[in-house]
Amino acid sequence: GLKSTTALCAFGAAAWALVPDARAGCDTNTPANGATVTCTSAAPNPDTTGISDVSTTDVTVNVLSGATVGGGVPRAIDLGSRTTIVTQAGSALLSGVRLQGPDGNITLGGSADSLSLSGGNATVLIEETGSVEGSPVASRISVFSDNNIITVNGSVDSTPNNAFNTSAISGNGDGNRFFVGAN
Repeated sequence: GLKSTTALCAFGAAAWALVPDARAGCDTNTPANGATVTCTSAAPNPDTTGISDVSTTDVTVNVLSGATVGGGVPRAIDLGSRTTIVTQAGSALLSGVRLQGPDGNITLGGSADSLSLSGGNATVLIEETGSVEGSPVASRISVFSDNNIITVNGSVDSTPNNAFNTSAISGNGDGNRFFVGAN
């Protein structure tokens, strides 16, 4: 009767207290090797911590429509080798993106403040809904490595910002290829 109902309620309340809070925004900010990170528009949004661990490899980051990452850190995403980043239309990376290792892929359907490629052999596709704009940096897309492919179907803003004479794309490296308005 009453004792078993009371005990069951007490057990249920104790078990509920042991369940950790669900984390929305980005489900992790320091991914392990091979991890998939998903950022949503649920709180905390924006996720101002960003996603960062340049020692990791084979990380996939999916930034869904309505999600905002960065703003409180130097870069919204700063990861190592073989990173894949996919952002949907309506998402935003407020502090820019840096790929430190080789063989990364970025498909930008939302907006990013800046992109920096340091590892080489990266493929970047800025979709029709995508844009790189807003950060007070000298270049919206900085390339400091070899054999990258950058395709721009969206927009890259080169309007001067603060004290910088902003350029759309700058850097150095051999074998880099840039395409504008090509699928």
